[in-house]
Amino acid sequence: MTAIYYFFIDVLDWFELHPGLAVWLQALGVMVALGIAIWVPYRTAKAQRERDAADRQIQAQGLAVAIHAALATLDQAMEKAVDTAHGLEELIVDPPRTILENIHNLWRMGPAGSLVLRVLGGLEDHRVQVASRLLLTLSKDEQNRFFGMSRDRLKGLRNQLFEAREQVRLLFQPAKEPSS
Repeated sequence: MTAIYYFFIDVLDWFELHPGLAVWLQALGVMVALGIAIWVPYRTAKAQRERDAADRQIQAQGLAVAIHAALATLDQAMEKAVDTAHGLEELIVDPPRTILENIHNLWRMGPAGSLVLRVLGGLEDHRVQVASRLLLTLSKDEQNRFFGMSRDRLKGLRNQLFEAREQVRLLFQPAKEPSS
């Protein structure tokens, strides 16, 4: 214990013999304090961004799991309409309730959600066009031509839905670990 005491006494005596050293030590201390003052908030903010990104990923995965089966149901309904429809009214396809209940959260899925929204918007546009044609009195040739165009449009929307389903499926698959 006394050895430590004498060591500190010797160090203090040495500092008193070198008065300019105190200014340099103060400058060094200020730099260290400034570095810590910059690093701590940076590290805290970075950790918060990482937690937020992980939370967003979990939300996107949960939503993807919730609507994936509904997208398959929508695909089946669209396939049935394209393959078996005999009249314009049979080409109107309603999205499943699960998708409509979650429509305000689809943005959380990023590009996959955008694709789903694009398909839903296309379906609604398709519905309006078909419904407006149902109100008109069209000749048989006009009806057949519009029926073919409507069926082709629904096929195109189904292709977009396939891409959206693939993107949604990728969201809830576990990420592969990089190989070393």
